[in-house]
Amino acid sequence: MGMNAVEIFPFLLLRETEPQVLKGMKRRREERATTRERETASRETDGEPGSRGLIQSPFMEKHHDNPSSNSFVAGVDFFRAFLKNWKEVGWPLQTSQTATRKICSTIDFHHARHLVEIGAGAGALTRELLKGLSADGRLIVFEINEALCRHLRRIEDSRLTVYNTSGFHVSEILNEKADVVISAVPIATLPDALFERFYREVQQVLGDGGCCIQLQLSLLSYPKLKRLFRNVEIAVSVMNTVPLFIYRCKR
Repeated sequence: MGMNAVEIFPFLLLRETEPQVLKGMKRRREERATTRERETASRETDGEPGSRGLIQSPFMEKHHDNPSSNSFVAGVDFFRAFLKNWKEVGWPLQTSQTATRKICSTIDFHHARHLVEIGAGAGALTRELLKGLSADGRLIVFEINEALCRHLRRIEDSRLTVYNTSGFHVSEILNEKADVVISAVPIATLPDALFERFYREVQQVLGDGGCCIQLQLSLLSYPKLKRLFRNVEIAVSVMNTVPLFIYRCKR
């Protein structure tokens, strides 16, 4: 059976944009490296020799491992994962840092101690979640793509647990309820039966008063989510490669 217009569009787009995307990622990597060099020089001038003028908490920077090289490699691996299975990944570029901060602003980290992230990719949001998570908190992430899981396992943080498996098995693995479940699963591409099965899993692991944060690139899934959750609020981050819709769902 041939692909319909919605299915074939990403491949037509990528055939034209893949070289430009990779060049753009390389350019942004070089710009970030230049900015970091300038910031480092400024900090070394203001702080003690060798200290770079930084005061760190035990958790703040521990999970930033060689950011300049790893962010570029992670972006390339994420793009390749999209080419391999675009329905599974959903979009060829990682979530921007501005968007990840917007997502985290919807979470009450004073009360949320146990977080679950489904479809963590190469860890763009994972790192931001760890910045807000309390010292006694836990973040359990699920990522089905092995290449992307390798990036997640490079994050050195004792609060983080990584599973290289589908979010459709989350209730089989978790032994305790979650305060927040963050999902980047592209639910708009799921058939109705799989959509309902996925959200049965999510609802099974959510604790009393817990919420699910679903990330999407459109409003198409709002009616379905509204049928499953009593309260569905939507925030938008426009500072992303495309506008990102952040659904905050509570039973």
